[in-house]
Parts: sequence; C-alpha cells; structure tokens
Amino acid sequence: EAKAKLQFIVRLLFRVLCQHYAPVVIALDDLQWADAASLELMEDLIMDRENQNLMVVGLYRSDEVQEASSLAQTIRSFRDNSYKGIFSMTEIPIGPIELTGVDGMITDLLSLDSSASTMALAEVCHRRTRGNAFFVLAFLRMLKDKGYLEYNLGGMKWVWDISKIYTETSATTNAVSLTMRKMVTLQQEYKTMLVLASCLGHLFEKRHLKILTREQITGQNGAITDEFLDFAIKNGYLEGPSGGSAMQYRWVHDSIQFAALSLIPPENLVKFKFDVGKTLLKDLESADLEHYV
Repeated sequence: EAKAKLQFIVRLLFRVLCQHYAPVVIALDDLQWADAASLELMEDLIMDRENQNLMVVGLYRSDEVQEASSLAQTIRSFRDNSYKGIFSMTEIPIGPIELTGVDGMITDLLSLDSSASTMALAEVCHRRTRGNAFFVLAFLRMLKDKGYLEYNLGGMKWVWDISKIYTETSATTNAVSLTMRKMVTLQQEYKTMLVLASCLGHLFEKRHLKILTREQITGQNGAITDEFLDFAIKNGYLEGPSGGSAMQYRWVHDSIQFAALSLIPPENLVKFKFDVGKTLLKDLESADLEHYV
C-alpha cells in the first residue's frame, strides 16, 4: 500500500511538471544496476496515459544484463506495450566508435583539423581501445602524462611522435591496464583507500569511507579522506559530491572501480573484503547496511 501511494504521488508530481515545462526529458544512466523497485517506478511513469509530455531516455550495457534480470523483464514489457501502441519506444544499439569517430574526438579535443597526422594517431587509439569512448579518453590522458602527447608553445599546437607511441604502447590493451599502471605508483595510503572505496560499490557515502579509513589505515584521521577524495576527483577516478548532506561519490566508470579492486592480490582479496564487511557491520546502522548487502 505504501509503495502504491508513493507511485501515485510521483505520477502526480510528474504530471504537474510536464504540464508547465513540456516536454520533460529524463535521462537514466547505468540501468543495468537499477533495483526492481526503481525500474517499477520508471515503468509506472512511462505507462501513465494522462502524461503525454514525458520522454525517458534509458542507457544500459547490454552485455551486463542477464536474461532473467529485472531490467531484461522491464525491457520486454516495454517492447510489448510499444507494439500495442500504448507508447512509442525506440531502441538505439550503440557499438564501438569507428576510426573516423575517434579521429573526430582527437581533432575536437586538440583543436586541430583532421589530417593524415591525426588519423595516424586515431588508428593507434582505435587499435589500443577497440573504439571504446571511455578507453580512448583514458589512452589520450596516458599519452599526455607520459609526454608522448604534448603542447608545443612555439608552434601553439599539440604534437606527438607516432612511431614512439606505436612502440611504447604496444602492450596496452584497455583502460583497466592504463589505470592500474597509474594507480600502482601512488602512495600506499591512497592505494588502500582506492580499494576501500571500490569495496563500497559504484556509489558510496563519504562518511562510510571515513569509517573504513579509520579502521584500515593506522594513525590516520578523517583529513586524509578529504585529501584522497579531492585527489580522486582531479585525476578522473571519482565524481561528486552529490546527494546533499550525504556527500555521495561514484566511480567515473566501472572499469576504474575494477582496476582499484585489482590493487589487492587475488589471494588477499577475500580476507580484505571480510575485514571491510566486519567494520561496516560493527559501525553502520541497519538502514545503511542494506545498501551494501
């Protein structure tokens, strides 16, 4: 009954919003991580026949959606209702970026015109990243950090040595390996905090990371958590804060979270997670624990 009342109130809210600000477009990212209750609320809004001014754009990774998952069932329901004419639904599969698209990203980022030189760099990026947009950006960032891609003040433009990039990056395959190479050079406290944050999931609260830091890193107070979060945001690991007073942070990409978790040797990972779980169980309220169970 409480859930039905909540859905009714949310429907009324969106009807009012869509009347005064039509059309209203909502973009929902990473739906593969959505829980069943959230998907049900989304479906309830979309199925509302009295609200014709709402568009919902949902994004998800199809390779991470199991056939029996809540999202897969919701999508099948959407397709059936779209076929019946209850609402209009369009599906747009998005694959890897083609070579010309990577070249376009490079020319836009470096403020250059497309040329044989930029296309050669695009070919390396495309080959190393397989056209994944996030990986392309991570790869270019790595080239800049290592000095393979630099801004020439004399010529007032970006320059690179394509033969050196070919040679020096031949073993690089994706953003996980790129990110891990950078992470392993960090101070030990930051590496430990990266792993702690990865254990908290793709979205976590600052106060929960502080609790783990206090327990797992001897002699450190809450100040290092603030320093770490500032560092992680500046280096493109985390986004935030959001969520008002809760001070929530999220990983920029799940591949970065995976890379952080990989800083712990596999043989030590189970015990590390067990210790994290014990700390959370001891220090968190039951309502907070539900997020991590």
